[in-house]
Amino acid sequence: PEEPKKPEEPPVPKVAHPYAEGHPLAVGASMAVLSAVSRPGNATGSSTSFYLGGVLGYHVEAVRGLELRANVQGTVAGPKALVLDVGARYALPVVPTARVFVVPDVGLGTFVTLGAAKEARFFTRLAAYASVGLGERVALELGPALGLTPGGSGTVVLFGGALHALARF
Repeated sequence: PEEPKKPEEPPVPKVAHPYAEGHPLAVGASMAVLSAVSRPGNATGSSTSFYLGGVLGYHVEAVRGLELRANVQGTVAGPKALVLDVGARYALPVVPTARVFVVPDVGLGTFVTLGAAKEARFFTRLAAYASVGLGERVALELGPALGLTPGGSGTVVLFGGALHALARF
């Protein structure tokens, strides 16, 4: 006599996870490598800097995907500078069941040179990150970043990449 087959369990449906999923506050660390692809003709020294900093974000639950952001970064290698900006981003789902998003990001603030010529300039940041959630509360983001600092002795255009590690609360 053959044993009766047990009915197969139905597969667990995959859940499409929204960005920030109930944890609107994000706190994290950032690092970036940016090179001045355009700078004043009288600039000397390295055009590449390595930045470390922090990120603070708040996801606006009423507008799914919208997050307000604040960033502070300082150079640890290369020309000395401090960058402070605030802005917004919008998370677009790519594979929401795996918590993968593309996140265009814009910020406005100040770029302060800390070398021989100390000056503060207006700063605009444009970036696009790939964001991967590692569970509900941790995310890693990686992507290209562009910074524009008009004024002073000439416009500086910075281009490179950034990495963020975020915890959500």
